Amino acid sequence: MKWLYIGIIVFLLIIISYTGRTVYVYLNAAQLDFDAAYGWKQPLQLPSGYNIDYNMGFDGISRIETYSRFCAPDQTAKSEILNKSSWGDRKQATFDQNTGEVYEGIVDSRTFNLDGKKYLIGVRENFEKLLDYKTKIVVVDMNSKEETELKYDKQAKIEKNWIPFTHKGKLYFSYSIHPHHVVLRCDLSNGECKKVHETSTDLHFYAPHLRGTSNLVERADHFLGLAHFHVRSFINVVGLKYFHTFYKMEKTPPFNITVAKKYFSFPCSNDALCNVQFAMALELMEDGKMHIGYGEGDCKNNVSVLPIADIEKTFE
Repeated sequence: MKWLYIGIIVFLLIIISYTGRTVYVYLNAAQLDFDAAYGWKQPLQLPSGYNIDYNMGFDGISRIETYSRFCAPDQTAKSEILNKSSWGDRKQATFDQNTGEVYEGIVDSRTFNLDGKKYLIGVRENFEKLLDYKTKIVVVDMNSKEETELKYDKQAKIEKNWIPFTHKGKLYFSYSIHPHHVVLRCDLSNGECKKVHETSTDLHFYAPHLRGTSNLVERADHFLGLAHFHVRSFINVVGLKYFHTFYKMEKTPPFNITVAKKYFSFPCSNDALCNVQFAMALELMEDGKMHIGYGEGDCKNNVSVLPIADIEKTFE
């Protein structure tokens, strides 16, 4: 009996400690003053049987799928194969609105240009075995449709969020942002990637597993991007609450990163979907405002607008 009591006490201490850390994050989140949240500038014409998950960029690249396991039927578009019951039935793709091309099985895609060609980098997920979930990173030539799997000798079983950029005609990826910014250089002729730089990244707040999110926007002396992290939320069905923060990356090696001092969650149009947010699209407009495209709950899309001057203040 004594050991039972000890076990209960230890369990309660762990819960208190864990939730205390979570509350600490919530109470210190800097909620930025966004101008607006509104729908996409151009409605997407989706292939039959697909629902939109979220947009990858303002160049017409979107993630689509046959259903999202967290969406109620009234929270996403209708289709004849909506709300399948198992992971195995889930069908995902990247959709190019400009050409109507569907890249089956590739999600979380970003585009980049290299040597005059446009490429798509994305993730292929394997749901065949529920307990053996794994991914691989692939690059597709959007003209020839040739696909190359990227390989890094230290990559994990599950890989996502490789952020592409180019420098002097070479292809690089931000493999991780924190606690170290690990930069890979990849050769598309064989898919081989190697680490070429690793620098420390300082944070001004507690953020477990800070990861890259959006495309990079080029500024005068740096690149600007969005990163995200999530913490446990016991009131959320998926158990996670997402936050985002901006970061700057230097344009020259070793590509040091500076993370903003504030982080935030986005406005949401549906309270039931607020906890899970993922922003992959940044576009700086001529009026000095940043358009930020993000998904709510893996169910629907929104765009928020934030003046670049307000973004700069998050670094102060």
